[in-house]
Amino acid sequence: YEARLTGLAEGGRETAGVIYVDHRSRVEAFTERDLAFFTTFALQAKTAIDSNRSYWRLLDGLFGASSDFVAVCARDGRITRANRGAVELTGLGLPSLHGRQVLELAAAEDRPAAAGLLAEIASKGRAARLDLRVAAADGRLVALSLSGFALRDRSGGVAVFQGGAAPWT
Repeated sequence: YEARLTGLAEGGRETAGVIYVDHRSRVEAFTERDLAFFTTFALQAKTAIDSNRSYWRLLDGLFGASSDFVAVCARDGRITRANRGAVELTGLGLPSLHGRQVLELAAAEDRPAAAGLLAEIASKGRAARLDLRVAAADGRLVALSLSGFALRDRSGGVAVFQGGAAPWT
């Protein structure tokens, strides 16, 4: 008995998982009820996988469309992903943002506070509402109200930081 969990991915067909049950030494090893359970499990698992993919596509769309500054940073503070809002507020292109230390974006006098915010996010898992200024590419200082949170790995360490900021006047 074999049940395949498949879903379409960019570029073609993707196999998410396979449940394979084989007990050739005993013809009656699995009852019809056992096989019905395996089939139901496989269908529910595929539904959950498809739902998860839809959820992440939705989040990715919201991330990209937001006019607020949103960035994802590695543990070392290096920006690994930024959105359209970050590009517009800083005047830097995505290639200039990706790989840059997030603290470099803060105005020089606000960097100690920004470093403190990162430390708070790392220790508490989240931090809210730090008002600071970001130095835009054209020399302007853009005032932002920043919040962030940490995504942790399986051992509890910080995997990535995500921060969001909205301009304030």
